[in-house]
Amino acid sequence: MLSRAINESLFEAGFRFSYSITSHPRVISRAIKSNLCFDGRTLNYVRVVDMDRQLEAMPMERGWVVKAGYRILRGFNSVRNSLGPRVSRGCVSVVEDTGFGVEVEALWGRVSQYYGFMLKRDSGYLNWRYCDSRVGGFQIRKAYEGGVLLGYCVFRVNRFREEYPVGYVLDLVAVPGRVDVACMLVGEAVRCFDEAGVNVVNVMVMEGAWFIDALRLNGFLNSRVVLNVYLDPFGEVDRVRELTSVEPGRVLVAWGDHDAMPVQAPKVY
Repeated sequence: MLSRAINESLFEAGFRFSYSITSHPRVISRAIKSNLCFDGRTLNYVRVVDMDRQLEAMPMERGWVVKAGYRILRGFNSVRNSLGPRVSRGCVSVVEDTGFGVEVEALWGRVSQYYGFMLKRDSGYLNWRYCDSRVGGFQIRKAYEGGVLLGYCVFRVNRFREEYPVGYVLDLVAVPGRVDVACMLVGEAVRCFDEAGVNVVNVMVMEGAWFIDALRLNGFLNSRVVLNVYLDPFGEVDRVRELTSVEPGRVLVAWGDHDAMPVQAPKVY
């Protein structure tokens, strides 16, 4: 009853749906039956430096299977990267920054034309989300070419478990098709994580995303863990279902869209 009252109030205020991630079985079942999940799968790509250390920190059933599978996939990925085309750095430069200004408005205008679903990533939102000094801990990298912003990456370390910090690439946005830009941004995040001694790094991505190759080139693999992201309408259900039916490759999802940065792995894949 409380939920219905809140949803009615939100609808009257102009909101049409919530965008959430859940692990609750009943919520997942309802979302799937109501066609409120995206047509594509929301995946978690992961980069693990030392799998033994990972399994020691986050024990799993049939851990030996996970360990063997990860090693096989990592070997296959290394061979594919060595045989594939090289990504040229060109005239792109990656710089560290502490906020977002007018330069991000033009980038937002370009990327928003490509995606059918994404949060509005203008300077107002990005500064509110990642640049509040009372929160801190967010790292920002930007990629420029000829003075034009082509992409940015926001990442952070969750140190809730002091003995085993967990890394997250929270937001990765670049001009669609510029795999070189995405690759350089992810590479800079990986370098920082390695320097900080972070063993595991996570990236949320929709299957079919154009920048998955940039993740693979930086050693990320599909963890085979499907994340349950869904839309919950307050009204106009058909319109919300139109959003969930957007072509998967044109849906941008990210850990930064949510407040979740888990420090525990599921026990069974």
